[in-house]
Amino acid sequence: SANMDEDIQVEYLRQPVKEGEFSDVKYYWMQDDNHGFIPVQRITSSSDEIAQVKLPDQSVKTACNGGLLPANSARFDKHEDMAELGELNEATIVHSLKTRYQSGLVYTYSGLFLVAVNPYKPLPIYSPAIIEWFRGQPRQARPPHIYAVADAALADMRKSHQNQAILITYPLALFSTQIKQITQM
Repeated sequence: SANMDEDIQVEYLRQPVKEGEFSDVKYYWMQDDNHGFIPVQRITSSSDEIAQVKLPDQSVKTACNGGLLPANSARFDKHEDMAELGELNEATIVHSLKTRYQSGLVYTYSGLFLVAVNPYKPLPIYSPAIIEWFRGQPRQARPPHIYAVADAALADMRKSHQNQAILITYPLALFSTQIKQITQM
């Protein structure tokens, strides 16, 4: 029935975002040729330039301190707005998009912007019922979605009586390489 289909679509968008576990351990991201970035734990820092790090497989490696990027706590995994992350760098952005994408959450806010990662498959998140679900709702009341952006633009146009614009861009080549790595995982 139509109502059942609408319920399934809304549930897909509202799927629970399990918050990561809290941990006292401070993690960092280290660039890796095979995976883009890998999480590491700094064990010691023998100088300002060199550190010993523990890799995910528990092995220990020497790394350059300058090449370690701070990671966010796991409780920020799948966060809807990357602008609210405590640590914002290339690795945390890629990780945020990757964890959301792997859960079927293809839209993520970055401040005022909406980032979309193309799933290359149909998703049950585009229908008249979903449009109605977003209509008139404040941004924080619904998960990130192109319909939320469109509804906000329409509301602003009605309120200000001025034209609105939505800019859609394609990522630069450097960033699209990272996105390609995400989609291949």
